[in-house]
Amino acid sequence: MAVPSDSATQLRALEALQNVTSALSGAATPEQVGQAIAEHGARALDGTGGVVFALEATVLRVIGHWGDAVRYLDGRRSLPLSAKTPSATAARERRTIAAATLLEFPGLPSLMEGEAVCGVPLLSGDEVLGAVGVSRPYAFTGADIELLEALGLQTGFALERARLYRRQQLVNDRLHRLQTMTAALARALTPQEVAATAAAQGAEALGASSAWVALLAEDGRSLELAHAAGHEPETRERFASLPIDAELPLAEAARTSTPVWLESAAAIFGGYPRFAEVRPQAQSAALLPLADDGRALGAIGLVFDTPHRFTPDDRDYLLALTRLCGQALGRARRYQVEHDLAATLQHALLPESLPKTDGLELAVRYLPAADGIAAGGDFYDAVELPGGRVGIAVGDIVGHGPHAAAAMGQLRSALRAYALEGRPPARVLQLLARYADGVAGARGATVAYAILDPGAHEVRYACAGHPPPLLVSADGEAWFLEGARGVPLDRALGHVYADTTAAVPEGATLVLYSDGAIERRHEPLDVGLERLRDAASAAARLDPEQLCSALVGALFAGGEQRRDDVALLAARALPLRVTPLHLWFAARADQLSVVRQAMRTWLAGAGVEPGDAELVVLAGGELCANSVEHAYPRGVTDASVEVALAREPGGVMTLLVRDHGRWRPPPADPGFRGRGLSIVRALMHAVDVDEGADGTTVSARYRPGGAAPARVPEIGPAAVEVDRGGRIPIARLSGEVDGFNADAIEAELLALAPGPLIVDLSELAFLASAGLRVLFGLANRCVRLAVVAPAGAPFRRALDVAELSTVAFVAGSAHEALEHFALR
Repeated sequence: MAVPSDSATQLRALEALQNVTSALSGAATPEQVGQAIAEHGARALDGTGGVVFALEATVLRVIGHWGDAVRYLDGRRSLPLSAKTPSATAARERRTIAAATLLEFPGLPSLMEGEAVCGVPLLSGDEVLGAVGVSRPYAFTGADIELLEALGLQTGFALERARLYRRQQLVNDRLHRLQTMTAALARALTPQEVAATAAAQGAEALGASSAWVALLAEDGRSLELAHAAGHEPETRERFASLPIDAELPLAEAARTSTPVWLESAAAIFGGYPRFAEVRPQAQSAALLPLADDGRALGAIGLVFDTPHRFTPDDRDYLLALTRLCGQALGRARRYQVEHDLAATLQHALLPESLPKTDGLELAVRYLPAADGIAAGGDFYDAVELPGGRVGIAVGDIVGHGPHAAAAMGQLRSALRAYALEGRPPARVLQLLARYADGVAGARGATVAYAILDPGAHEVRYACAGHPPPLLVSADGEAWFLEGARGVPLDRALGHVYADTTAAVPEGATLVLYSDGAIERRHEPLDVGLERLRDAASAAARLDPEQLCSALVGALFAGGEQRRDDVALLAARALPLRVTPLHLWFAARADQLSVVRQAMRTWLAGAGVEPGDAELVVLAGGELCANSVEHAYPRGVTDASVEVALAREPGGVMTLLVRDHGRWRPPPADPGFRGRGLSIVRALMHAVDVDEGADGTTVSARYRPGGAAPARVPEIGPAAVEVDRGGRIPIARLSGEVDGFNADAIEAELLALAPGPLIVDLSELAFLASAGLRVLFGLANRCVRLAVVAPAGAPFRRALDVAELSTVAFVAGSAHEALEHFALR
């Protein structure tokens, strides 16, 4: 066969690299990566066949092949790493193997005689991921080998990416399965139901061919079959009971409380010959003990009819699964406890009352199970937190009876302690998982914890294996908050909890509930969730107490006996009745910024939007400045000003500023002064001035919602930064300009007269009427003056009221101001 020219080889290599790059960009799985490289790599080298292997322990598994490679593979889907083939040797020795003829590898099929072969290892750092092999009718040159090595390096990166992608998918799938299993186990009340759930979930998770679950007899001498899937009836009957010392891997796992991992037929039948009676076609098996709080309960066996290597992730997942099953089995075996004792202990450990806080109304219903042996594990709590927030929780301990009630009491106490420290929901659950590790019966508990912030109209929440919170709007729309899902409390699972937020507008109700409210035997969980959502939607306009009663009535309308406790905790968001701000300050200009900051802090706590809040601060600042400047004669040292700010139930803000002096009458010619009260009247919805013998009181009312959303720049001392880089100097102001610092700012700006000049207020946080006086004076001294004030800035209204545009050009941006000057 003719050997291609160098130019043809180079062109083919370039096209091949482009094809490989394009193919790999869409390859998400190892198989897609392997197939892309097998074909395009072989074509790039004028090959007749290509094959790609992924290394799994000591086996090379085929993940892609093309052309004559099908003859080379001869029906095989894997090769041992020790095989005498070019690809296996390349992977084993971590180097490129190039042979002029396949006769150098006598172990290969004779059909390949006369062909050259090249094998390249696939590497990711120091790790061997597999190998790629290409064959063709003539020898490989140095350039060909370099090309194949480059493709191998690219393949290694792509294969590592695909492995990480697959692993993340596997992690997500297994987390979902654990959550699903938790819900399924919560419905399983008997050991047989737990066993059936464990067998089904375990077999489905890794694709097992059959599953066994056997439980330890009361005397501890035998294992009794609780559930089997994938076996003939005769086999199940023959092994319905077996001695604990039987020479079978299931008995060994239960007897020693140690997992047994068998990854080959030789390991199974060589160590346990009798297993041939159980499943003669088995190729691998995992046998795991079931225990609860260290007490052996039995074992679960998963058998595979194909070879299966149990990776560390597989083992961790199966151990987590069996741990959940063991806890569920322990719960089922402890299900024989008297109801009255459990219920009495339960109620003694639950809160005596709910907190009463501004902006929230709480109500609760707690119904012990009607089944005389089922009560004991559900709990709820509500905790007042700093900043007017409230933490609410509903949880469920695995199991029932006095022991579960005792564990519940300890877990609830720990939750309350962590919550009172102000920790976010995710951190509370993380600490609870660690705490539960040391409390008998607390591991595997589920909890939903939420922090309601009436001022921010939001809730931050997280769930540990618990049903999702339900949010019901004032008009009856209801939906579940599906974010921040996590596994039940168990430190051994190694889960990291996360929390998230949701808006809770006024009139909306957040409902936390235990699984007893939604679960029915032999009914999908979704049916119970829909029943709760429909009932809450229909009762949305009732007050929280009535809503809870309506939910209980709707959920158990058919008179069905409650098989589990039911906890319902409802929190209704109400308009805030915030404690009014009331303060006095010395009538000095240097105190004005302190008063403004106090007002901002209070308004934020009252849940007022920033745009509205800054308008109130601007009005309050002007009134305070009026009292400081006009109420008292110079030299008075004990003068003070009173400020009060409150929010009415309807949301209207009320502002009061009072002094005990007498305002001096305005001069006949105020010049650039005297605009403060006019600005206040323009900003507020109502303003009343009462001048009496004992002082002046100004009261104002403002209904939030009239201001555009505002970005409040950084608050701090006033500063002027001058940019002389362009044709027109730009003086940029930042901080707050008021009567205390206006003279200093004026001096810096007047030094730039007669202009032309641009004064940029984009980063200014506050501009009092004293600052307006500075701008008017500057306009009188400058040839041309432009003032930049963003449309959303609260003081932009003050500029409009003062009619600054009559003496200066008012622009929304520096660019607009520069364009204005360019046109003049």
